[in-house]
Amino acid sequence: MEKKKQEKLISLKLQSFLGALPYLGFVIVIFMGFYNIFTITKKRIFVALYYLLILIPVILFGGIGGLVYIFFIAQLEMPLVLIWALVWFFAVFLCIAIGCVAIQKGMIERFRKQEEKKVENNLNETHNSI
Repeated sequence: MEKKKQEKLISLKLQSFLGALPYLGFVIVIFMGFYNIFTITKKRIFVALYYLLILIPVILFGGIGGLVYIFFIAQLEMPLVLIWALVWFFAVFLCIAIGCVAIQKGMIERFRKQEEKKVENNLNETHNSI
């Protein structure tokens, strides 16, 4: 029997910790998600779907972050504006990174379940034809 080559994936736990890097973590997580999804699926359509799905947390948290900045943080005095803006947008980027990791995990699990069903169906068809 032929051994199946073990897929080298970047750990989701590691991605969660790297997502906590200030302002750069979510970019790292997005590219790691691209690597993991393409490594498992070998199809570009799933990577495109991943990028479409991560637009949801980017738009949601980015929009909320922008609104909070405009209506609350910008009304403060200048030194406080900088401090609160840094803290607030760090929280926004952290939420985006965690959302990207969750989307990636869901896509990988769903793809693996679909592959298992295909293999099971093929085995059943082979068994029934004998």
